[in-house]
Amino acid sequence: MTDFFVTSAGIVGSETTIRGFHAFRLRDPICCRIRECMQYGRTLEEYAERLQKRNSGDYACSWMFGDIQGRGGGSGSGPRIMRVELGLNYVNIETTRDGVFLGFNSTYDERIRAIECSSVSGGLGGGGELSDTDGFHDVTSSIGNRRVQLEKLTKKYRGRIDTTIVKRILADHFDNHLGKMAANSRTICKHGYADAADNSSGSGSASAPFKPVGAYDAKVADSALIRRMSFLAHLGPPCGTPFSVREHMKKHPEWKDWEEYLVDFPRRGWVEA
Repeated sequence: MTDFFVTSAGIVGSETTIRGFHAFRLRDPICCRIRECMQYGRTLEEYAERLQKRNSGDYACSWMFGDIQGRGGGSGSGPRIMRVELGLNYVNIETTRDGVFLGFNSTYDERIRAIECSSVSGGLGGGGELSDTDGFHDVTSSIGNRRVQLEKLTKKYRGRIDTTIVKRILADHFDNHLGKMAANSRTICKHGYADAADNSSGSGSASAPFKPVGAYDAKVADSALIRRMSFLAHLGPPCGTPFSVREHMKKHPEWKDWEEYLVDFPRRGWVEA
């Protein structure tokens, strides 16, 4: 369930699942199509083409790819990145050599959100209204807060983004709804287990107080690391805050039936893998 890869062709990829997606067709599953991309793809355009070939809509994602060789894409030189917001009937593809693409479990493409996700009440045309249940515009939600905060931070650090800055972004705890640092299920570095109130009204947030979920790993790579098929990895919340199952269950015994399935995250540092 942790989707990222680095290939010997110099292409790196990752994704975020599109929340509430409901359009499907009986065709090739995503596991086969992304495997074909990784094994045979040599350009970003080939990746986009292979993902759409016999697309079933299953496990719809915003895929983000980078090519350190920068092949294709017309004029210009240097590494290129691509975002493929992969719905079923609607696909949004963007590329750049000088910019950033973000993923936060929703899409910038309104067609995918409005037609192929459960964010419409009554459907389009017949009096249906966008209800924004996926949280795209809602900073009380995980999706909305992370989108806004990621946009703020990448704008703030534009031209200076390197592995150190990215690690700082992944460890961010700013809550735009509260207007302050407050590690919880809304923040980029998610700490669902720290939510003291029921956030179910905020779309995409934890469904119950103190639910032991959140960010549990992170990966970062730049061109130099990708060139040697390597990356930086962190096990546990990217901020390094430790999590003890035993201590959490002592404070919140309502989650006791989860205890045998959870693991501790002691304080760790980043390592090269």
